[in-house]
Amino acid sequence: MSFISKIFGKKELDSPLFGTWFSDFNDEKTKAGFGNVKMTFTKDGKLIYEIREGDKRQIITMIYSFEGNSIITDQPSHPRIEKTEYLIINENALILKLNGEEGCFIKDK
Repeated sequence: MSFISKIFGKKELDSPLFGTWFSDFNDEKTKAGFGNVKMTFTKDGKLIYEIREGDKRQIITMIYSFEGNSIITDQPSHPRIEKTEYLIINENALILKLNGEEGCFIKDK
């Protein structure tokens, strides 16, 4: 078993988290805490996190896994493991809790 496999374990291949999510700009806490974000969770364990500010885009590629009701992420270019609580509501709303901030994201159809 590789070092990465030991840390991140097996992915849940049928997770409703897979796909693309956008910041819910109807939610004031999301606008203030997260800003304009697009997240894409792939089935092979990649998270593409895009921060949008005007016509600028910053893209951060991470690896992720699940642990209970948390998403565990690591950014290979700046290794540091982050643990984010999550809750999916009606398969199209994602609530994230990270470092005291809570945000809502809507799934792309």
